[in-house]
Amino acid sequence: MAGRTLNPREVALLTQAILPAVTRARRLHYELSAEFYRDLRARLLGTADDFTIPAQRTYPRDALAEGILATTRNRQPGQPAFDRAVTGAAIRHAGAAGIDVIKDAAAADPAATGWARVHTGLKPPCAFCAMLISRGPVYSRDGAGFAAHNGCSCRPSPVFRGHGFDGDEQYRRYRDRWREATGGHGGRDALNRFRRTMAEQ
Repeated sequence: MAGRTLNPREVALLTQAILPAVTRARRLHYELSAEFYRDLRARLLGTADDFTIPAQRTYPRDALAEGILATTRNRQPGQPAFDRAVTGAAIRHAGAAGIDVIKDAAAADPAATGWARVHTGLKPPCAFCAMLISRGPVYSRDGAGFAAHNGCSCRPSPVFRGHGFDGDEQYRRYRDRWREATGGHGGRDALNRFRRTMAEQ
């Protein structure tokens, strides 16, 4: 069955229906991630000083509407693929609050040098996410974007000066796999080689 793009009224109604649940979930993700940052910081640095976790970012209503429109484009409402797309967008937008607070805390914390991307899912990450993981703790305090897709199980892990980071072993594993798969190639050719390697695992 051919899909279609939702009209503005349909997007508005769908957004209105799920926005309250997404807003509640965003608050939970923020609180859990803030607690994770505080606990990890205290464990690694051996101190519980007065560093204050940044406030939760304001979430514009239009962001969810745009996410729904983008992820459901050319999908038929009422079909399983459409429902999965909407659910995936809602989960991704909720989880973004947790991602944002880790990034914001690492940027504001004098003891942090930045963050690394880590994968937390039971299944292996997609090739693109694995490539980003393979870069390790290179994402600076000055602010790098965090690309996430529907179903993505990645999150940022703060990196503190003079300490390892949560996900170091994972980073080294995918770094070595990237180097072996790409063999000095660059650009799209390197990513395609890496995708083939990840597909074989």
